[in-house]
Amino acid sequence: MRSANSAAIALAFGTSLTDAALPKKFFNTHHHLLDTANNTFSTFLQSLLGNMSYLPENYAESVVEPVKAAGVEWLGSIHMEMLPGNNPGDGPSEVAWIQSLVDDGKYDAKGIVGSCDLSADDAMTCLTDLKAASPLLVGVRWVLLRWLFPRNGGKDLLQGGVDGGVLPSFEKGYAALADHNLTFDMQCEVNQLPSFFELASRYPDIPVCINHLGRPAIVWGVNDTEANQTAISEWRTNMKAMASLSHVYVKISMLGHIVPNWIADEDREALVKQMVLETVALFGPERCIVNFNWWLNAAVSDSDFFGSVGPEPVEFLQKTMSWFQNYTEEEKEWLYWKSAETFYLRTDEDKGSKEEDKGTKEEDKGTKEEDKGT
Repeated sequence: MRSANSAAIALAFGTSLTDAALPKKFFNTHHHLLDTANNTFSTFLQSLLGNMSYLPENYAESVVEPVKAAGVEWLGSIHMEMLPGNNPGDGPSEVAWIQSLVDDGKYDAKGIVGSCDLSADDAMTCLTDLKAASPLLVGVRWVLLRWLFPRNGGKDLLQGGVDGGVLPSFEKGYAALADHNLTFDMQCEVNQLPSFFELASRYPDIPVCINHLGRPAIVWGVNDTEANQTAISEWRTNMKAMASLSHVYVKISMLGHIVPNWIADEDREALVKQMVLETVALFGPERCIVNFNWWLNAAVSDSDFFGSVGPEPVEFLQKTMSWFQNYTEEEKEWLYWKSAETFYLRTDEDKGSKEEDKGTKEEDKGTKEEDKGT
């Protein structure tokens, strides 16, 4: 684990991009494919974007091939759900579509994260159908951002319960992830994190990956002259709490949503670098995952439409490697691929140990009941 002194050194020093090396290997655990005109499960996304497609050949041309050409060993991709509708079967249909691209040899996925409204009445059926749709299913994501509340009937799933807590219906669905050996990709707003912290604390057997550095509110808007220190402080406090849970990981991506156009401004980049290094110091390299969040183009992938420019894939790897120059080679391996494999590509032995633990608990429970009867 990285020491506090070495983390402080990493915060203090930088290097030029031209001197930056590239990681030897890379595993991209977050990107999106879509075809809203031809997929009936994409009605919600179509309402936002119109007819739009980003297909495996586009991903290969803009991401996979350039990274390989730069000399980085490409270890594969995890496909992340892309906001399918909330009609019964929409989430499993998206997973089935991705699986069909794999079966046709058009796309090489190492895993798929599917969409499921865990608060819905049919959540248990959805989870079963997701697993049936693809042997590559590794996890679930249901985006909890407030602007997406209409997807789940206008409900705040994290703070809409009694006393501002988690809705019981959502907790029931969340708990079921353990029964299916699935991970949870968590994307919410920073001020929702305290509620999610309480939920995640109750289920340490469900691996969680926080998306996009915790997705703080934009801390330095395009037209702002300086950063919003209050927003940074709120983010820092909540991320420190989340880091205390050993089963929680975090993705380093979509940095332009935090500081739009950081790639084109030294001061903005310095703030992004600081927040990234703080995150790695909190969670440790073993629970941080660098990824591209790639779809459409660099600016959209980096900022979710808030910025006008963003780093190309190889450029992003160079930038982040320059920020991590004071980390050891082994720590960099964790950041660029080992943490990703540990989180998503859990072995049957890892999953089996949980089933064994579950069986032991049931056995203990049975013994107690027998003793009680005696």
